[in-house]
Amino acid sequence: CNFEHFLHYYAVFLLHNDDLQKAKALARESLEFDERDGNTFFLPFILDNLGMIAFKLGDYEQAQAFLQDAFLKAQEENIPFFRACVLGNLGKLSTALGDYARAKEYLKQSFEISFNTKSSLNMAASLVTLAELYTAQKQFKQAAEWLSLSLHHPATKKKKKMEAKRLLDELQNQLPSDELAAAIERGKTLDLTEVVQKILAEL
Repeated sequence: CNFEHFLHYYAVFLLHNDDLQKAKALARESLEFDERDGNTFFLPFILDNLGMIAFKLGDYEQAQAFLQDAFLKAQEENIPFFRACVLGNLGKLSTALGDYARAKEYLKQSFEISFNTKSSLNMAASLVTLAELYTAQKQFKQAAEWLSLSLHHPATKKKKKMEAKRLLDELQNQLPSDELAAAIERGKTLDLTEVVQKILAEL
């Protein structure tokens, strides 16, 4: 692992632990290393990380610029699984900005790539983001079902499971306890691939 890649992975670790200013400094240093070395393959990952750091810092304009650059670089390097990941993050950003139509379009594209490449990991991650969008649109029962599916699916990464749990906890204030419990139980019985097929037909 090159030194700049170590910086990147450490910046990701710091992002996940909300040490954002240090994460930003290390991610920028990693970007400078890669640009200087001409190592273009790793750029999408670094740019995406910078985008999500900016997002957490509330700098949505900079977040959008980094994420769009990350998507273009992932296209140039032909990394479809990471294009899906970046599209999911763009969907999350658009939800935060209140641009729900654009968020749905980003997430639809993410699901299409993930479904075609059979990436359960990316499908489960994008499902959490779509549930966040549906929560913003007050479609609480559907959001709860998807969050439950993601929370209990083995392909969902720990970070996304924590996010799903947080969003489910927030839904306790939006749904009667019996309705939330029923939605969670329904979610446990759902098949991820079938859910994504249905989403693609409806979005």
